[in-house]
Amino acid sequence: ELLARISNQVRLLQMRRCLKNAQAELEVRVAERTRELSEANQKLQREIDERRQAEQSLRESEERFRVITENIGDLITLLDDKGGRAYTSSSYQRVLGYSPEEMQAIAPGDLVHPQDAARLQRDPASQPAEFRAHHANGSWVWLEASSHPIQWRGKNFSVAIARDITDRKREIGRAHV
Repeated sequence: ELLARISNQVRLLQMRRCLKNAQAELEVRVAERTRELSEANQKLQREIDERRQAEQSLRESEERFRVITENIGDLITLLDDKGGRAYTSSSYQRVLGYSPEEMQAIAPGDLVHPQDAARLQRDPASQPAEFRAHHANGSWVWLEASSHPIQWRGKNFSVAIARDITDRKREIGRAHV
């Protein structure tokens, strides 16, 4: 019976040692995993912060673009390679009386005075081009326009910029009278 007790005590000590070793190993693994998770969490937090900063920069850039395009006097149009309007500035409302939405339905050449359209067809490379455009109220507005080809999103576009030169044309006309 003494031998059995001693044998039990030895097994119990061995089991305690084994449990202590297992516990120590587990604590090391938990500490390693905790460190890995902490590093991953820090990395994710940096990525979140970078994304927030990028989103803030994008919002500021969009706001800057909107402020410029909504307040500029020039007409700005982004035309795709088929002549469709991908963007029309709000200045069309002030200069020609058409909203950007209305301009989407109007082909770029449809507002050009017939005499000027014929001249522009004879010399399409003339930059900047001067021509009369039809105002929504029925009058004609003199514009000076130029366009430049660009690549955007892997596609060909043209940025057309025009300004109202009606007052300048009137002054020139008065000077020649």
